[in-house]
Amino acid sequence: MELPGAVAPAAVDADWLTAVLHSCGVLGRGVRVEQASGEAIGHGLLCESVRFHLTYSESTAAPATVVGKFSAQHPRLRAGAIAEEVYQREFAFYAELSTGLAVPTPRCLALVGDPEVEFVLVLEDLAPTEPVDQVEGCSLKQAEAVIDAAVGLHAPRWGAVENAEWSVRDRWLPRIAEAYLKSFEAFVRELGPTAEEADIGERLAPVLGQWFAGQPRPWTVTHGDFRLDNMLFGIRGGREPVGILDWQTLLPSSGTADIAYFIGSSFEPDVRRTHEERLLRRYHAGLVAAGVGDYPYEQCLRDYRYNCFLGYMMPTYSAALVKRTERGDAMFSTWVRRVSAQIHDLDCLALLPRGI
Repeated sequence: MELPGAVAPAAVDADWLTAVLHSCGVLGRGVRVEQASGEAIGHGLLCESVRFHLTYSESTAAPATVVGKFSAQHPRLRAGAIAEEVYQREFAFYAELSTGLAVPTPRCLALVGDPEVEFVLVLEDLAPTEPVDQVEGCSLKQAEAVIDAAVGLHAPRWGAVENAEWSVRDRWLPRIAEAYLKSFEAFVRELGPTAEEADIGERLAPVLGQWFAGQPRPWTVTHGDFRLDNMLFGIRGGREPVGILDWQTLLPSSGTADIAYFIGSSFEPDVRRTHEERLLRRYHAGLVAAGVGDYPYEQCLRDYRYNCFLGYMMPTYSAALVKRTERGDAMFSTWVRRVSAQIHDLDCLALLPRGI
């Protein structure tokens, strides 16, 4: 969309938002945004999200708020995100995929700018919602809603994404495998995991490329960063249980990668141990009910164990790429502690490739 001059939060004004809302059919002819005030929201590390409160020139059914999601304003962070192709993938999700899936996510009102330079997504605001913090974790009821949303994401394209145009897998994953050891060493140096936690990374780093290559099939559309900080609960004022945000790590992969990632990062180990099998069986039953065949539960469980390493790799790789914050450090440390326990509990190390 050609709407120059508004790829930074400070550049958004009433005239620009009027043009956006007219262009997507949300705002009726002759109605204008008269005032727009913004407030920062979320915990984004590679983007900045702002909720804009709108007043109009006359009575209208147009939304009282919209959310703008902007590329990082710090040049180093923005350059790193572009190199990792995270912005390009989120654009692809909203432009090409979202309408063909059954996953609850905000409606995209506008894609503005260039994801390889600077951009803004104008999104439906799912508020009011129930706050949930990844460090604190979620309830079983909330987790069940997430599992059901994952079925809606995975089942429609199950086994049908091998040559997806939006995939960056062949470019992105080899680059991560090559860079992982350096990032992992920075994580250990700066956040100080226990020796038992660090041992997993020391064993994973030499075989990470092989691990990626051996991810079990069939593949489907996966979120890639399927955790609580990228979810909202009780969306649209409680009318729906959960909404999934932040499609920057979109990948064709095994659906259990999202499930292992979510469960491992969301619960303290004793709570996870209580609910893990129940949640995984709910996911498998949902796939079967949605028409996924020839995928027995035993295979689903093995795939789940294999993919627990994604939940370890992501924080130990990403922590060195984003700006340091007190909350971010706590989140990364808690995440690695929880997933390390998951990996040991399920004997996942036995599934690591043996190297060359």
